[in-house]
Amino acid sequence: MVGMGNDDLMSIGMRSIDLPIDEIREAIHADDAAIERVLARHHDRLLNRARAVNEFLEKGVPMQESTAAARPVQITHTVDWSWQVWVVDGW
Repeated sequence: MVGMGNDDLMSIGMRSIDLPIDEIREAIHADDAAIERVLARHHDRLLNRARAVNEFLEKGVPMQESTAAARPVQITHTVDWSWQVWVVDGW
């Protein structure tokens, strides 16, 4: 990419794996060991997300049973805006 430095390319790559902005800032000017720690932390976070997704796929989404009667959560009412109000000067 023309006009892009190594820091720009590193930022783009890290955003592409959903690394949080604050952690990208931490890694941009860090040494290799610090970058590795940031990426390892993010790797663990992604693994935890994947485990949570797998749990939802296997067990479904738990919901409490409701003891209350069902009630609507949205009501849509159509309004006829075709009427007009005429204002006459002097009235």
